[in-house]
This record gives sequence, C-alpha cells and structure tokens, in this order.
Amino acid sequence: MSPLVAVVTLTTPGREEFLELRKQEMRRQSYARVEHVIVPGPGKLGWKRNEGTRIADEEMKAEIVIHADDDDVMPPTSIEQRVDSLLSGAEICGTSWYHVYDLRQGYGTTVKVGRLHDGALAYWTRFWRETKYEDTLNVG
Repeated sequence: MSPLVAVVTLTTPGREEFLELRKQEMRRQSYARVEHVIVPGPGKLGWKRNEGTRIADEEMKAEIVIHADDDDVMPPTSIEQRVDSLLSGAEICGTSWYHVYDLRQGYGTTVKVGRLHDGALAYWTRFWRETKYEDTLNVG
C-alpha cells in the first residue's frame, strides 16, 4: 500500500485567497493517499512547522510529510514525485527552486533560494522525530 502523506500548509490572517488556491491544488493531485493539515495564525515558523508535522504524525499517522505554504504552487504530480524520491531511499527531499504567486499583484514567479527551502521539504515522519524545526522567525 502507498504511504499516507500529510501536506502541511502554514497560513496567516488576510491570506484566505491563497489558502483557497492551495485547497484547489490539493484536489488536483495525482497521488491519492493525502491528508491536508492547515496551521493558521501568526507565530514562529519553526513552531508552526513542528505543530503541523506533529498533527500529521501523531493524529493522522502519516508516514510522509510535505510542506507547501499557502503561497507556494503545487503542480498535479508534485506529491507523487516527492513520494517516489522518498521511496527510492531518500530520508528528505526538497528543492532550491520554488514557484510562488501573489494574487494581490496578479502574477506568479519562480524563485531560487540557493538552499533547500524549508517550506517545500518532504520527509519521512521518523526523520522529523529526530530532527525538529528550530523556533525561528516571527511572522505576522
């Protein structure tokens, strides 16, 4: 059986239109065994990522966690490709390129961050149990 995947989405007040797009993209995914964890509100990014992953691990019993923030773009095969990478032996996978959109400005853009972007990582929940996020960066 395919592993259960939880997609953890962080969102903040005033970004409801982003969250609605994330939900639409989730429905279009080619991978079937997916649950969606939404972590709302302001707070430290590390705490919010840990809380979403904790829910995925302890409450949903997901084996894999994928982070997709509310303003990230998730093509229909995104989850399937990341699961394939993990099933091939990786403990964690991600990208240093990601696509974001800005509904207020009416455009999307691809950004190279020069390192693995923690908002786009995929990993086994067992990896997270050993390597949790630090409580960094206050966000509003």
